[in-house]
Amino acid sequence: MRIGFDARMIAHSGIGTYIRSLLEELIPLGNNHTFVLFGPEHLLKNFEFQNKNVEIIHTEHPIYSLQEQFFHPVMKEKLDVYHVPHYNIPILYRGKLVVTLHDLNHLIMPEFLPNRWAYPYAKFMINKAYHRAHQMICVSQATQNDLVEFYGENGNNVSVIHESVRPEFLYEIPEEDKIKIRTRYRLPQHYILSVGILKPHKNVMRLIKIIRDLRKEGFTKQSLVIVGKRFEKHPEILVEIHKGEQEGFIRHLENIPAQDLPAIYQMADIFAFISLHEGFGLPILEAFASEIPVLASDVSSIPEVAGKGAMLVDPTDDIQIKKCLARLLSDENLRKEFAAKGMSELSRFSWKKAASETLKVYEDAAK
Repeated sequence: MRIGFDARMIAHSGIGTYIRSLLEELIPLGNNHTFVLFGPEHLLKNFEFQNKNVEIIHTEHPIYSLQEQFFHPVMKEKLDVYHVPHYNIPILYRGKLVVTLHDLNHLIMPEFLPNRWAYPYAKFMINKAYHRAHQMICVSQATQNDLVEFYGENGNNVSVIHESVRPEFLYEIPEEDKIKIRTRYRLPQHYILSVGILKPHKNVMRLIKIIRDLRKEGFTKQSLVIVGKRFEKHPEILVEIHKGEQEGFIRHLENIPAQDLPAIYQMADIFAFISLHEGFGLPILEAFASEIPVLASDVSSIPEVAGKGAMLVDPTDDIQIKKCLARLLSDENLRKEFAAKGMSELSRFSWKKAASETLKVYEDAAK
């Protein structure tokens, strides 16, 4: 087969991790196929996609733009199947189409969208993707359930294919390297870690308030390290983070090189992931692989991903979240117990397995 793949978002967090991790397994697995990658040539050449069965077609048309609809070079290519790893499909494309849907956050939480046009655009495009795709991939059963709830059953072939953790998180970072990372980023000795873009649904404002309260109640050694890009549409989050920095208990890191992130995880006391909604929740697996205890929400896909490996809480219940954090902070044996439980859950996830299942989806779509 000649398989097209929209890789324009390869350098992004979230979907970018999905693209990189999937392609790294897909391309060698499908070595009897040709993979045609669409995206910025200078970026794609930086990754390990130099196999003989790879072609790169340069395009930098922005996502969610008119340019991607009318001028995307995929329109001129002869492909057996074309995989779009987001819902922004080329509407005019008439070939066999596979679409990955990561979440329906734009529809479930419209109050967090950047402008009034974002909701109707998302609803229209996801509907188009759902009805136009020959095969659709959802990254969790929860996302598939959300899809059916919004758009109903339509006879499309929908597969649930879980993501996994990148291999660099599976190795213990040497102590001397951890010391360098701690010094480089001025990390506190003890900290709760939060990872994710600073959008309101990540619930960081609530986490800051709760940790501030815990410090007032005697947990004075505990700081909060937030790793995440700022989201300018919601400056109130940045204001609260800045306030916490001035109070001396928050360290906010942006644009961290991927190779430094595993050490930041491994040095954390607890990983907190109290998001209001997730399509998958990859940072949970990153924390599991780092052998640190996880406190996570009991909503959407998070219980599906976490299994028995995390302490689950209602992400809107401040009292419950604070009590559970206090328990973890006070009880070293409990932290070790959840760290071990998290590691045991990792065996359910594999990028190699995801690639094999995705290749089968391509074959089904191309029939």
